[in-house]
Amino acid sequence: MTRPRLALVPGEPAGVGPELCVRAAQRAWNTDLVAYADPRSLRRAAETLGLPLQIAPPEAASAPGVLPVVEISGETSAAFGHPDPRNAASVIASLHQAASACLRGECDGLVTGPVNKAVINDGGIAYTGTTELLASQARCEVVMMIANDNDDAVPWYQGIEFYLALRRLGKEAYLFSYNGEKHGLRKRINQKDYTRRLQEFFDHFLKGAPSPEWMEKGIPYLQREKEKEKYRATDTPDLSRVP
Repeated sequence: MTRPRLALVPGEPAGVGPELCVRAAQRAWNTDLVAYADPRSLRRAAETLGLPLQIAPPEAASAPGVLPVVEISGETSAAFGHPDPRNAASVIASLHQAASACLRGECDGLVTGPVNKAVINDGGIAYTGTTELLASQARCEVVMMIANDNDDAVPWYQGIEFYLALRRLGKEAYLFSYNGEKHGLRKRINQKDYTRRLQEFFDHFLKGAPSPEWMEKGIPYLQREKEKEKYRATDTPDLSRVP
């Protein structure tokens, strides 16, 4: 059986993205990884971390210490912590090429690292965010968003206002809000719930799968916790991953 394949895009080569890719490449996963990146930034991150890294051809299988790479070289080798606008084109090209691989069915998912918006714009490329870039490439104008009531980075009511504005403009939009959660989800049950719904969202809009019930009918407020239990009941723990 063919294993799923995930495309990794480090994002800003002078940021934390290359390090995260190198660390991910040290583990055995139930999926193959392929990075769309500048090999120089990956090798530099591996040397800095003192971790082994073998750059393999894009079609190779990944393994601990072995990372297949689609080479997209930047104009310059930027030092960590010092982003260079001359690399803006290669950062955007990495996102576009990885997304294209997903749209062609060559990859089953895309994981992106942080991108410095100011640096991309300073490089002469109009860029408001990766979400907008990928939505435009996939020709998907539907919005799925999350705004938690205990968010410590963005006021919760701004998320509500944004969602309502989209609906009043006639846009298709879906909002998820998890009580007591901050900017990122901390509770395991909420992490699983949102991950499953993201999968269903992308399966529907990018792969033509039937729309899930929550997309058609919504989730009543009083049924939210019960709704999560549907997904929890289908979880089978993978004891082989327990140390």
